[in-house]
Amino acid sequence: MVPNNLTGLGSVSGLGSFTAVEPPSYFGLFNRGTTLYKWDFANDTVSTVASSLPNSNDFMVGHSDVGTAGYAASGSGSSILWGNKTAYSNLTTSSLSNAPLGRSQPSGAAGNTGVAGYVVGGNSSTNAVLVNTSTNKVNYANDTQSTLSNMAGNGVTSQGGASASNVGQSALTQRTGSSSSRIKMPYSTETYGFISDFSQVFNSNSAVASNSGTAGYFYPGYLSNVSASVFKWGYSADTQSVLSSTATPARYWATGIYRTGVAGYFIGGNNGAGSTNKMPFSTETFSVSTAVNAAVGSGDPRGASVSNGG
Repeated sequence: MVPNNLTGLGSVSGLGSFTAVEPPSYFGLFNRGTTLYKWDFANDTVSTVASSLPNSNDFMVGHSDVGTAGYAASGSGSSILWGNKTAYSNLTTSSLSNAPLGRSQPSGAAGNTGVAGYVVGGNSSTNAVLVNTSTNKVNYANDTQSTLSNMAGNGVTSQGGASASNVGQSALTQRTGSSSSRIKMPYSTETYGFISDFSQVFNSNSAVASNSGTAGYFYPGYLSNVSASVFKWGYSADTQSVLSSTATPARYWATGIYRTGVAGYFIGGNNGAGSTNKMPFSTETFSVSTAVNAAVGSGDPRGASVSNGG
């Protein structure tokens, strides 16, 4: 017999209370001069975060400790011994107490989330001739910095190139100049080695978007003929291909942000000033957004970019 009422069960206790947890906020940050902008990946809108950064310059690079902070470093000219750190929790920016070691116009930067960030190559100090064959390492736990003499003949020239991070695995830096070769640094060894040349020469501030675990996407930057082609580097086998879809209008001195597993963005730049190319990683096709135009105007960011991209 099944009773039609239940008694004597008492009350159910000890469950506590439940609080709804909001999903994390995914966004990219980029600067133009001393102004820092935020690109919200949820709705592809742009807002101004700060109008007066502690340090800024052209040809900066950025790396990201996803979930914690973004870092920007170096640039052009003589004022190169500095770095910025922007906390993702409250979007406040501070100047690092230990400035990055001297290099002008580094070629790229990559972050291995939870471990360290790396600022790659460039010129030695302010000398526009000497190619820097070392890398600055920033320990994310305490922001201490050191120099890795890890490029041994694979020095990276200035004012161009880009680095893509396959988090937990390796960083790829695309060198500029006559060969535009690719050099790869496994995070486990922190030593760069040559892979192969890209099929097209890159120059002057390429942009990159990384779909960590799958592929990095490189936008060539300034060429004698500006290219709208985007080059894909497959992480698993170090393979290169050129996407059939192009990121038009062809732009150079653009900057790249991305949300892993969702989409990459190539922002601004000359020729494509005031607009952004968005590329869903699932389709590898491009659309044009003018969301950046109202905030940034028609100039090229030519600054650092970082992604809190999940």
